Amino acid sequence: MAKINRNRVRDVVNDIGKYFGLLRYDKMSEVLYPNFDYKYLSPTSQKPDSDFFNNLFDASNEFQSLIDENSMCVEAYDWLAKTKEKMGDIEDAQTLLEEAVKLSPKAILRQQELAKYAKMNKNYEIAEKALRNSVSLGKFSVYKNEDDSLNLAEVLVERIATDSGIKGKRAGN
Repeated sequence: MAKINRNRVRDVVNDIGKYFGLLRYDKMSEVLYPNFDYKYLSPTSQKPDSDFFNNLFDASNEFQSLIDENSMCVEAYDWLAKTKEKMGDIEDAQTLLEEAVKLSPKAILRQQELAKYAKMNKNYEIAEKALRNSVSLGKFSVYKNEDDSLNLAEVLVERIATDSGIKGKRAGN
């Protein structure tokens, strides 16, 4: 197994932060990302520049090369999934997170993201499993989120409706 180059992972994560506009300059950012070059961020970090999709493609290639170098680097799967989401490829994002969950099944935030993508893809079986894991793992965690239980109930209703052939009918609609 190849050794993970942590500096390369950090650099790629910093670069992708620029593309997504996820990292904003504030005092906490100075602590979390001391080497990050903030000159690339707009003051609001809301409107992508004209090279946004080229940057996403480049970032996608970088994260894929990280995965190719070391398939155990789950952070690369997470960021590649986020990149794919921004590119509009939710199915690939879901597939990537499924692989990451196999490598790291106890990561609650990863389970929540997988459930989100699976729900968007109407893959209710995967969403249900991920939300059940998230609820179970979150019982005694700081990442416990009541929305997971509500989302699980919604996914179960959608799954039952889909399995029984009822589409779009809910109580009150």
